Amino acid sequence: MKKVSNNELKQLLSNGIIENIDLTSNDLTIPEFSHNSFKGCILKNVTFSENSSALKLLTNVSFEDGKLIDVCFANSILFKVDFRNSSLENCSFDNNSKVLEPTITKVNFAKVKMSHCRFKNSVITWSDFRYAEIENSTFQGATIDFCDFYRAYFHKINIFKKSQISNSSFNFTLFDGNMFRRENIKSHRILQEQKNKYKKFLEEWKENGPGIRQTDDKKHWEPDNLQDELDEMYQHAENIYRNLIGSWISNGFVIDANWAYIKAKRMERKVLKGMMKREKNVFKKSIYFFKRFTNGFVDFAFGYGESVYKVLRTYVLIILLFTVFLYLFIPLDNVGTSILWSFKNMIAQTPDDIKNSTSFIILLISVIQSTLGVLLTGIFGFI
Repeated sequence: MKKVSNNELKQLLSNGIIENIDLTSNDLTIPEFSHNSFKGCILKNVTFSENSSALKLLTNVSFEDGKLIDVCFANSILFKVDFRNSSLENCSFDNNSKVLEPTITKVNFAKVKMSHCRFKNSVITWSDFRYAEIENSTFQGATIDFCDFYRAYFHKINIFKKSQISNSSFNFTLFDGNMFRRENIKSHRILQEQKNKYKKFLEEWKENGPGIRQTDDKKHWEPDNLQDELDEMYQHAENIYRNLIGSWISNGFVIDANWAYIKAKRMERKVLKGMMKREKNVFKKSIYFFKRFTNGFVDFAFGYGESVYKVLRTYVLIILLFTVFLYLFIPLDNVGTSILWSFKNMIAQTPDDIKNSTSFIILLISVIQSTLGVLLTGIFGFI
């Protein structure tokens, strides 16, 4: 691979084609190589840095509208670099030195078509992946924080093994045939569940996000819409989790999909709370209240049909509740007998003394408890 001087590099840039070149010794932070120097260029088999302990800084450089094939940025620190609208194939952004400091900060990958690229162990912060199309790439071991994947499309096989993603937006992001799992979401909470961090995310991106005003999504980021975005955060969170359900089910990750379903239902409850507060019509407000109450009850009693523990807990609580009723209304000699009769009621083995009772209340209690017992047994079997 040929090394070139800065003057030779300028000539290559004027031709728009850079091929089989080693730029590890070139200082690209000087003014003549900043901003639009690589814009629209074709780069093939080019190395910007090497696999050494020393990290190379690449800042304020634009590869916008370019085509990059077999380009190596491994062990580089990229700051305010623009890849917008470019095509990246078999490019490496690996962090082989495994430093914990950010290696990719405020880098614009908006509308990028990325194929067979590597971000192994990279540390990515405040970077823009909106509308990006990413396929057959790896983010193994990567740490991703405060990034925007709005309408990004991950398809074919993308690897996220041991990666940790936090405070990043996946609104309308499509994962198709990916290895993205629940374990990749740090603390098992997405950005739209955390109001303070989501507000920080919106404010920072409106003011200093890469390429915000150059994309056709400017209206979405107007400062006046900040409160609207915060009001809709739980709706966004619900949509994100429902999207993940479909992705994980299609890939056979049933446990992850069940977890996302529970999270989506809990976000739905928060959405209903907001709708109830904003609604002025008393009738509609009562409908929202009823939906929210039933949502919360199903979560508490059954874990939305996903929690064996909650079903068993509800089973025991019902036995204890009807123990009190039996003790008060029959009455029985002792609490132990009340518990035994209540348990028999739950499994439809009602004692003869209750069956032969002439008290409407006792018979009603027995029928209700036996019905609940059958229903809970069915839910338990379903889980």
